[in-house]
Amino acid sequence: MTVCQACASSESDVLVDGGMQALCNAYPSSLEEYAYQFHVLLGQCKTCGLIQLLRTPDENEIIPKYEWITYSEPEEHLDELSDQLLKLPGLTQDSVFCGITYKDDSTLERLRRRGIKTTWRVSPRDLNITLPNAGSETVLPKLNDESTIKKLIDKNQRPDVIIGRHVLEHAFDTQKFLNAMSVLVKPQGYVVFEVPDCTKNLKEYDYTMIWEEHILYFTSTSFSKLFQNTFFTLFQRFYYPYTDENVMIAVVKNNKSDNDFKKTWVSSNEEDFFGLMFSKNFDVIYKKIHIYFQGLFNQNKKLAIFGAGHISCMFINLFKIKNYISFVVDDDPHKSDLYMPGSLLPIVHSQKLYEAKIDICFMGLSSAAEKKVMNKHSVFLDKKGEFRSLRRLVPFMMGEMV
Repeated sequence: MTVCQACASSESDVLVDGGMQALCNAYPSSLEEYAYQFHVLLGQCKTCGLIQLLRTPDENEIIPKYEWITYSEPEEHLDELSDQLLKLPGLTQDSVFCGITYKDDSTLERLRRRGIKTTWRVSPRDLNITLPNAGSETVLPKLNDESTIKKLIDKNQRPDVIIGRHVLEHAFDTQKFLNAMSVLVKPQGYVVFEVPDCTKNLKEYDYTMIWEEHILYFTSTSFSKLFQNTFFTLFQRFYYPYTDENVMIAVVKNNKSDNDFKKTWVSSNEEDFFGLMFSKNFDVIYKKIHIYFQGLFNQNKKLAIFGAGHISCMFINLFKIKNYISFVVDDDPHKSDLYMPGSLLPIVHSQKLYEAKIDICFMGLSSAAEKKVMNKHSVFLDKKGEFRSLRRLVPFMMGEMV
């Protein structure tokens, strides 16, 4: 990190040094395939307290190599959010709403059902992107260019409201992206940013939250402070709890000038404490994880992991446990015959759980997906196999700590 993504300070503390790691979305098709790596270095700004990657991967390398890679976000809150957005001062059914990526399509559809006449979404074609479902890591760098913003305005109606679900944490240059949004939206218009709340991850020492595609890791405090020195005023906040990762939403208004920027930043004691404990306990947990897996290995337990996503990838690589794992299970046909990034563990169909007589299968999945897997593979449980959650493994270990 040259400077902090929020306050531009050059002073930071390293929280977790994960060393050189492969990208979690770069599944090799052979054991000999070249794998780009970058230095995983999570840090915290000493001035404002924002937790962020101190080093970022190459913007071109991070673009998924496979078109079938897409990500889904929780949507149960979107009906209520849509109702709230329509109550914003100055908006009518003739107001124009714009989305940034495919993740905003379902919100725009809800707004149309509620009577909004004009909606549009940034088209990858307008950004010279060939991927039809291009995500944040592909779209955002293109949106930082003022000439591109002008073309979007010329082609479409300038929006009264921009929807940006799960894009802000992906921004490689946060201030440049926010400035671009202030140009795209009308003066006095609104931008709606939705981001994951990392407070629970920090409290539960969930180191799999670290992901090369997420540059920023927000708490409620750091999310609110982010807009302090931007052209936006924080107008309204919404918070929606979920089992795995809560959602925070900021509605900001495009109504400030340079003269309104604040120059003073102060980190909060709570954020500093989160960062300190997250950093302090990494080595302790690393050792505990190896003792735990070595114990299972000594009992001749055959182990596998279900889910070939970034949770499993980061857990395997960050804690260096590949030698304890036979393979990674994933029934997505696209991942068949591929290998896990970094560890090069083979990705296989779930039938392999039975054929290889796996004793314990760890799950690197969302809570909802974990339930589906256990229901689908009740026979595995009947045969005395065990499913255990990677997400809950560290909190379990922390409960044993003095």
